[in-house]
Amino acid sequence: MNVLYEDHAGQVWLGTDGGLFRLDESSGQAIFRLVSRNLGELEHVLIVRALAEDKRGQPLGGTQGMGLLRLLPDGRIVR
Repeated sequence: MNVLYEDHAGQVWLGTDGGLFRLDESSGQAIFRLVSRNLGELEHVLIVRALAEDKRGQPLGGTQGMGLLRLLPDGRIVR
């Protein structure tokens, strides 16, 4: 685990050497689920070091070697 972040809506995010995860809770169970990255060959090298939000509340991830990534509402991630 590199960074743990709670956004303005109360969603908890986790940045790790293995990617970006979101905390999902259902039926009293909490589990971190890998966020779909849609980065093609770069998926296996995603190391998330920092997390924040932009003015619209969209998650931003600072990565090692890939720069800044933005998570779009439809689940896609763009560089």
